[in-house]
Amino acid sequence: EKDRFSLSNNYVTSFYEDGGGYIWVGTEGGGLNRLDRKTGKFIVYHHNTEDPWSMAGNNVSAITGNGSGKIWVATRGGGLDRFDPLHGRFSHINTIKGLLKVEQKGLKYINDMCFSPGNVLWIATDNVGLIRYDLTADKAMTFNSASRSGGNFPGNSLLTLWPDTKGVLWIGTWGIGLYSLDMHTLRFTAYPADETDTLAIAGNIVHVIRETVDSSGRMVWVGTSKGLSFMDPDQPGKPVFRRLTMKDGLPSNIVYGILRDNAGRLWISTNRGISRYDPVTRQIKNFDIHDGLQSNEFNGHSCLRLKDGTLIFGGIKGFNMFHPEQISESTYEPAVVLTSFRVFNREMKFDKALQEVKKIILTYKQNFFSFEFTALDFTQPARLKYAYRMEGVDKDWIFSGTRRYASYTNISPGDYVFRVKGTNSDGVWSSHVLSIDITIKPPYWKTWWFRTLEAILFLLILYGLHRMQLQKLLAVERLRVRIASDLHDDVGSALTRISIASEQMQTTKEHNRMITLSKTIGHISRDIISTMSDIIWSIDARNDTLVQLTDRMQDFVYTAFSMKNVKVEFQQHGMRKKKKIPVDYRQNIFYIFKEVINNIVKHADATEVNIKLNNTERGFTMEILDNGKGFDPDRVKKGNGLKNIRMRAERLKAKLEIITDQGVRIILRMKRL
Repeated sequence: EKDRFSLSNNYVTSFYEDGGGYIWVGTEGGGLNRLDRKTGKFIVYHHNTEDPWSMAGNNVSAITGNGSGKIWVATRGGGLDRFDPLHGRFSHINTIKGLLKVEQKGLKYINDMCFSPGNVLWIATDNVGLIRYDLTADKAMTFNSASRSGGNFPGNSLLTLWPDTKGVLWIGTWGIGLYSLDMHTLRFTAYPADETDTLAIAGNIVHVIRETVDSSGRMVWVGTSKGLSFMDPDQPGKPVFRRLTMKDGLPSNIVYGILRDNAGRLWISTNRGISRYDPVTRQIKNFDIHDGLQSNEFNGHSCLRLKDGTLIFGGIKGFNMFHPEQISESTYEPAVVLTSFRVFNREMKFDKALQEVKKIILTYKQNFFSFEFTALDFTQPARLKYAYRMEGVDKDWIFSGTRRYASYTNISPGDYVFRVKGTNSDGVWSSHVLSIDITIKPPYWKTWWFRTLEAILFLLILYGLHRMQLQKLLAVERLRVRIASDLHDDVGSALTRISIASEQMQTTKEHNRMITLSKTIGHISRDIISTMSDIIWSIDARNDTLVQLTDRMQDFVYTAFSMKNVKVEFQQHGMRKKKKIPVDYRQNIFYIFKEVINNIVKHADATEVNIKLNNTERGFTMEILDNGKGFDPDRVKKGNGLKNIRMRAERLKAKLEIITDQGVRIILRMKRL
């Protein structure tokens, strides 16, 4: 059962404090309530159709007084009442001199009202504009879009009023912004919102207006549907409005109430709680239902500062009354701990408690990971806020609000530090910061040792290429030396012999002698031609394959024995390939072969010659066997032919065998060609 001494309705619209310290509370649908602060009990006044001295309606929109002891109560739908607390009677103000019938009718829908000096009551109606009611003369005048006096005022739907200390009435409208009225000259000034002008008022729907005066000057504060606007009305020139919105920390841009405490701070009610704003430090502290608010939703201009500094704000579920100096903040600084670490959304296991983990090592493939954390403040966990930063990735702190989660993707290998901090339930940032070292190992091809090996290998390759180039240059140089040596030894000596023979021909007169010398010159010339042909063949790059070598050998041996009655057998194995061999191998092997064949032709008197060439995995073997008369090794040692064969074998690093017991058998063994 409802307590008859409780608030009659939770939807609270207005407040008034009388001279006796009673708090009058207007509600939507519940009539008027009087609160005795000493007992905490309410006395309810409401409309009674059977009692002519009861309230005109139960939808109270505004309450005020002029110090006479009478209380003025405005309603939506019932009109204006004057209440006499001494007798407990309500007098209905149905007609006022100076108002038209339509204005008298519109007087029933009142949104706000206030007194100004001279016993003048200002009434903001829902549809007939502003009414100035002079109680002493019992006469009124109207200001609206069709006013007959006092100058035209374009607003017919007014929401709130506030008389300042300089004789100006500030008027909040529904849809056309803020207006001011000089109550002496009755001239209006408009302050409309302009989306293109950041120095204009924030919004055209004005819910509440308040003036503050302190040592720093005077300020008019305007609560709109798009934020809080404020300006210095005494500043010369065009009015400049500054703004306070959600971007600055307000929980909502819909501002319903504004009150100033003894410390100069503003308390601002919205549809998402109450904010405390310090104009000096510009810091905002927000309060919501977790702090004991009746709800997060409040009502337009439903606020009052009592004589003792207590603040009251009305909302949709009652009202809050508090003394600002008694609102203390927690100084507790909670620690932040890690509650989960995931890699590719899978929980990572550690060999110790997660709260003890100070370093996490990942592979380069584990570069998608996330953290979950919490601050150890269990007073109001839903109000804790967090900020985190990954040093090496984030340039600055990332404020995540109440979100306790941070994730990172595609992080490059390296060393990082993840830091996270939090607030306590009163929004005070803790000095305790959680730090976790994160190391992402690079793939082996990006490690320092691998790159060192790469550098060493690169240098070795360069060195190897350099060595190859040097070897090629040395090979070319050796080839040049050998060609020069061959030309000097073979061609040079032959030319010398030709020169001597030609000189002898010039000095002799014997016919037979001349014929012999000419034959000698011809023979030597043919040898020179053959030698030059061999040299040119050996250095021609087109002849650098095994096929070219064996073909040259066959051509030479068959040419050499073509005029002799000698049977030649030429066998080869593994030689019919287009494999390239070095020029010095080709040259020396062929010269050894040629020297042996020439010796057989000139000295062996052989009838059979057997030639075998084998190129296998074991190596290369050249074997030349004849059935000739052989030779005496002691005498041959004095000749040059055998020396040349052995010299060329040494160049090839080959093993040379010469067997002379039955004919001559010469075997050359070396590595595979």
